[in-house]
Amino acid sequence: MNYINKTDQFFKELLPNRYAIQKRVCDTIDPELRIGNTAFTTVTINNNFRTACHRDAGDLKEGFGNLSCTGKGEWDGGYTILPEYRVGAKLNPGDVLIMDVHQIHGNTPIREKGSGREAVFTGNKHNKDKMVDFERISLVCYLRENMTQCGSRAYEDLRKQFVQSMIEDKTRPEHKNYTHKSQIWNGVYPGMWESDEWVHYLRSNGFDQEADQIQPPINTIDKFF
Repeated sequence: MNYINKTDQFFKELLPNRYAIQKRVCDTIDPELRIGNTAFTTVTINNNFRTACHRDAGDLKEGFGNLSCTGKGEWDGGYTILPEYRVGAKLNPGDVLIMDVHQIHGNTPIREKGSGREAVFTGNKHNKDKMVDFERISLVCYLRENMTQCGSRAYEDLRKQFVQSMIEDKTRPEHKNYTHKSQIWNGVYPGMWESDEWVHYLRSNGFDQEADQIQPPINTIDKFF
């Protein structure tokens, strides 16, 4: 949290207007679904991972991504580049780069200092024999836009519980669509969050107010007919 708070502080100091927009949006989200009192909901962590050129999807369009770097040992390369602007920045431990992640960006190869061996993604167990003696760990702190559509933490936990109950109920016909042993139905079906069974599940767990928002109660004779 000290690390993320410091990143948040740099964001606030260096880009106050963008920060204010992102923080205002973040403050509308349940405190248990965001990171402390920062402008972030999410951190993506990459360990010796070279990202291909891409545009980030799902980040708040009006906000900015905060890329920082830590690790151990020494390395060459690993420049974060924005090819359309012909610029690149090498982040060393302690550096923070605040950028529009909706622009095309990626990394140059990350190589072990001295030997020149290119790093491999250490998150893949099959690459253990190729590991190098350093770790370049990048952290991208941002606000995931769809988090604004979440309910309370308790509500989202109940949704997860509901989906899990669908997966565990082997009498559900959806399971029959997955015949190979390596495949399994993920418990989600079209329209499930407006369905009668979800509304019933909400009410049976004391979420009457949330259920009423999906299916308002009939409280007049006119509405009944």
